[in-house]
Amino acid sequence: MAAAATSYSISSSSKTLKPTLSSNLGFLSYSSPSLKPLKAKSLYCIAPSSGGALNARMVAAPTAIKAPISLDFETSVFNKEKVTLSGHDEYIVKGGRDLFKLLPDAFKGIKQIGVIGWGSQGPAQAQNLRDSLAEAKSDIVVKIGLRKGSHSFAEAREAGFTEENGTLGDLFETISGSDLVLLLISDAAQGMLALYNSLDADGKKEFATAYTASYYPCMEILYECYEDVATGSEIRSVVLAGRRFSEKEGLPAFPMGKIDQTRMWKVGERVRAARQFGDLGPLYPFTAGVYVALMMAQIEVLRKKGHSYSEIINESVIESVDSLNPFMHARGVSFMVDNCSTTARLGSRKWAPRFDYNLTQQALVAIDNNLPIDIDLITNFVCDPVHEAIEVCARLRPTVDISVPPDADFVRPELRQTCN
Repeated sequence: MAAAATSYSISSSSKTLKPTLSSNLGFLSYSSPSLKPLKAKSLYCIAPSSGGALNARMVAAPTAIKAPISLDFETSVFNKEKVTLSGHDEYIVKGGRDLFKLLPDAFKGIKQIGVIGWGSQGPAQAQNLRDSLAEAKSDIVVKIGLRKGSHSFAEAREAGFTEENGTLGDLFETISGSDLVLLLISDAAQGMLALYNSLDADGKKEFATAYTASYYPCMEILYECYEDVATGSEIRSVVLAGRRFSEKEGLPAFPMGKIDQTRMWKVGERVRAARQFGDLGPLYPFTAGVYVALMMAQIEVLRKKGHSYSEIINESVIESVDSLNPFMHARGVSFMVDNCSTTARLGSRKWAPRFDYNLTQQALVAIDNNLPIDIDLITNFVCDPVHEAIEVCARLRPTVDISVPPDADFVRPELRQTCN
């Protein structure tokens, strides 16, 4: 197989190769993860038209932030070159079969390479690496590591990786036995754009309807939240709330109460009790449109305020996807919220009604009144450079999902349960 189908970046250790995702351009590359923002005021992007087809539109690009310094790498094995792509400097190693003979030196000291995960990246990355090393007459073992019970075991076996020859096994055993580990994530885990692209035409239209109606109502509250924190009003309100937790000045105590007693959350309890293990439930395009609109609105507020992409993505995406959502999926909203800090617990009780009001009084009303889809908003979403930044962050994501066992020691004692 051609080695050019997989790309690897050279680390500062000069001889170690690290994987980069989804490059089929025929060269080995290291692109700065800083992701310099677009300098142009506008860009051409393939965007959905009101009729459902695709057409090219000139749209406003999200405001750029100050570009960080590009990263470089050192290598004593390969010849590196500098290229400039749309104003972005990248350092590359041109790929080709003539580089096979250099692989033993590049991987010197490596006896086993663990490829963790399968998804869309595993087949190409693992097979190209295995076949390239075989071509170089290297005895390095390329081993696939998967979670126990993963459906990907069958696909890996079809590609020639088996338990019998030591090239397929348990995730943790593979990691512990490998000198070099490649952490791969499926496209579905790479972000909001993958979710949108997974929808059919009707689903995209429903998503776009909800997204465009919810974006600005969400942004209004997020803007206010930001200024509340920036001016110190939030921390003052937390201190004052703490005073009200106990009786003072003849007034009763008002501690935080549970927030999962309404009919909606009680229905959630029944759903969680009845669902099968691993069932994530159906994907509703409308709900996804509202949720993603809130995420993108927060991303834009933080970007306009000058925050770095790493902070923006952590605060807007990672905390939800890798922390808050798994907690809520496991036990519901109260369990999720009340395992956070006191500040977050108070904040959720303060701001949730505001979001509820804006969405019901503005977004849903606009939809009921058949407000047309804002094509520019959807175009900006599809073309937003944050998706590329999220992909870079996704490469750093651990392949082990958050676990929420019933009696975990990180759960507040009053919230520990012995049932789902």
